Amino acid sequence: MSTHIIKLRNFSPRRNFPKASRNKRGESNFVLSFQKVYLDSRKGLGAREFPLSGYGIADLVWLSYGNLEKHGRASAFSYEKVLQRITKKNLAAFEFKLSDWKRAFMQAYRYSYFADQSIVVMPIENIKPAKTNLMQFQRNQIGLWAFDVSKEKIVKIFTPEYSSARNLLAKQKAIDILLRQFYFSRRAK
Repeated sequence: MSTHIIKLRNFSPRRNFPKASRNKRGESNFVLSFQKVYLDSRKGLGAREFPLSGYGIADLVWLSYGNLEKHGRASAFSYEKVLQRITKKNLAAFEFKLSDWKRAFMQAYRYSYFADQSIVVMPIENIKPAKTNLMQFQRNQIGLWAFDVSKEKIVKIFTPEYSSARNLLAKQKAIDILLRQFYFSRRAK
């Protein structure tokens, strides 16, 4: 398996919060638990806290396209080769919230401009209010998943079909950021 998670920057959006809530790590721990389970059997490249100007900061983005290792050291040639292998529908963005499904939905909708699939993930014990509004998720093609941390189980309530991102230039920019960062980090080794 070839799974890579890259860290794009050291800045944490949590620094914008008041000091009292800045150090609460509930959502971050939730994301890490989900990431461990979700990426266990996948090949591709992902990034946490992925900023794309004008579209917000996605908690997790995932680009599926196979094994990067076989392309060897970073080079312009291997970079172009990977770009050619990328299928049209393979970029997913995830928004995680512990309870506020409306806010998660709005953020995930923004990500649908650059991602082929945009999904809200919430703890299984807090998913009921979002499930009662499932039609809104379906109508807008935004996924809704529940995650049971204790059982390490993902429950896919609604998964939209992969479709083209609403803005293909934004999608290309997101893919470009991921791939350049990956090849930059490999070259530094």
